[in-house]
Amino acid sequence: MREEDMSSEEGFSKNEAWAVHEDHSWNYRGVNWPGVLGGLLLLALPFLGPWWFLKFGSDAFHVSVSPFMAEIRNMGVPVFSPLLYWLNIAFLILILIFGMEMLLGSLVSGLHRYRDISGVLVCSAAKKPLILVIVFFAAVLAVSLTMDRVVALFGITGFSGNIPLIAGGSVVTISNPGLVLLVPVAVELSPVFFLSIAISFICLFAGYWQEKGVSDDPDGP
Repeated sequence: MREEDMSSEEGFSKNEAWAVHEDHSWNYRGVNWPGVLGGLLLLALPFLGPWWFLKFGSDAFHVSVSPFMAEIRNMGVPVFSPLLYWLNIAFLILILIFGMEMLLGSLVSGLHRYRDISGVLVCSAAKKPLILVIVFFAAVLAVSLTMDRVVALFGITGFSGNIPLIAGGSVVTISNPGLVLLVPVAVELSPVFFLSIAISFICLFAGYWQEKGVSDDPDGP
């Protein structure tokens, strides 16, 4: 009888030790690898350069922007906008936070005891990059549609002509008393913009991966 009690106690202690080991050990198969990739790309995205370019003439008026930076030059002279500056800072901080959430949540999903936390972190960040891309695209579209008013803010008057909405080239007219100028205009979306779209879908897939991984977990979250 004593031997049976000892064996049962030994079995219980082994099972308990295994449960603790299973609960605390890091399982690389449980890691959300798309989320790791998406998180790293999000952390790098703000430093990859502009998303959109606008250029009047050779260097008369030049704009290169992304949600995280804005460079505006009028006749070669830099133009500073406090509003754009602080918007860039805000978006930079937000995307770094989302990148850290995505990366950290994806890594700790390999720890069963933190599965709930990892799900919250990943799902919280998964849709934000796509929202940012949509907001930026809408802002670029709005600027293109109201270009005459935008250039007037920088001292360019007598503007007329059609600006390509998103990308392309055209010729516009800038009229002043006694002077009419035909100015070529170039608009371009950079490769970084299309990379941001790819990153957005990687993050969306990471959110789906996280939810599917939790639902397929036999022990539950």
